[in-house]
Amino acid sequence: SDPGAAGLEFGAQQVILVRDQESKMRLPPDLQGCLALTILESKGLEFDDVVLWNFFEDSRADAEWRVVLSALIDRSPAPEIEKEALERARATSGREEGGMLRPLPFDERTHQVLQEELKHLYVATTRARKRLIIFD
Repeated sequence: SDPGAAGLEFGAQQVILVRDQESKMRLPPDLQGCLALTILESKGLEFDDVVLWNFFEDSRADAEWRVVLSALIDRSPAPEIEKEALERARATSGREEGGMLRPLPFDERTHQVLQEELKHLYVATTRARKRLIIFD
């Protein structure tokens, strides 16, 4: 069959990337026969199609991901109304405002887990030559 005609087909050029061996064992039965590698195992390899499986769900970082929201606010080309809403969220003393997570300022010492997670995310996303699918 024509590989471009159907959706994503799993073969030698497709891979499922998971965080660790335990995550690999928890893949749904339909995906057990597919090529699945940990992010570390995939280092130095490239595939046409990469499915990044439960990266954020299995992450050791939790609230630390809000630091990324702070960076988005600072660099956002969003209209002023959106920026004002984001700034209000940043200033809120609670964790959420209007359903949005309050951003956190970055601190190199306290956000070492996030730095490690971003490195893993970089490795995982750069394994894809053509398509990256994040399934979380």
